[in-house]
Amino acid sequence: IWNGYSDTRMGASMDSYLNGYNDPRLPVYFQPVTEGDNKGEYRGVANGMPNPQQDDYKAMSAPNVQEKSTDSPLRWMMASEVAFLRAEGAMRGWTAEMGGTAEEFYNKGIELSFLENGLSADAAARYAADETSKPTDFTPANTKYNISALGKITIKWNAGASEEEQLERIITQKWIAMFPNGTEAWSEFRRTGYPLIFPVRSNYPTSGVDTNKQIRRMVFPQSEYSNNGAAVQEAVKLLGGPDNGGTKLWWDKKN
Repeated sequence: IWNGYSDTRMGASMDSYLNGYNDPRLPVYFQPVTEGDNKGEYRGVANGMPNPQQDDYKAMSAPNVQEKSTDSPLRWMMASEVAFLRAEGAMRGWTAEMGGTAEEFYNKGIELSFLENGLSADAAARYAADETSKPTDFTPANTKYNISALGKITIKWNAGASEEEQLERIITQKWIAMFPNGTEAWSEFRRTGYPLIFPVRSNYPTSGVDTNKQIRRMVFPQSEYSNNGAAVQEAVKLLGGPDNGGTKLWWDKKN
């Protein structure tokens, strides 16, 4: 997609979290802005802008994707994700089964993500010890898309926090570590409700999608209705709702 169109850019939510956390992975994941007031910074684009034109966003931060796949391998499942899965398991009371505590696996997930991205374990430890940084407001050069940060979660583990806060902390860092595996990150957001990400700026009322709950699934393509109609109709019955982007899948039960 990137090589074919050259117009993929950092989203507003990633801007909010990575800049707010002063995340060392930011220049690994993205390229700096190429022109304008934000030149040299790492800045994103509002999601779901109505009728966007390339000139509205092409100078913003592009992903660090190289033309050769050997230089930018496709990430399917990384060791850091496994650590965050174990952190969630331990947080839910399965400490013995996971083989450690939620805090241990949470910090290990951060460390592994840093190492996976060519950063040091020492840098990961400093990052994990940050107990003050929070996601920042999204303030693009075009101020009509300004939006206050939705996420308020800090980085450092808090053993005394509620289970819900601990889940948000785990999934927020897991979401960052997953980049650029967007499909998996979307699944985590639907499954857990985290991280708190900005809704699209323009939602079509005929889509069946609640702007704040955001899109929950992909609809069946028209070719399936044309070529496999009977099976599609049976599949729609199993959805428990209409075949639109707002109907939740069976495992999407958080909110």
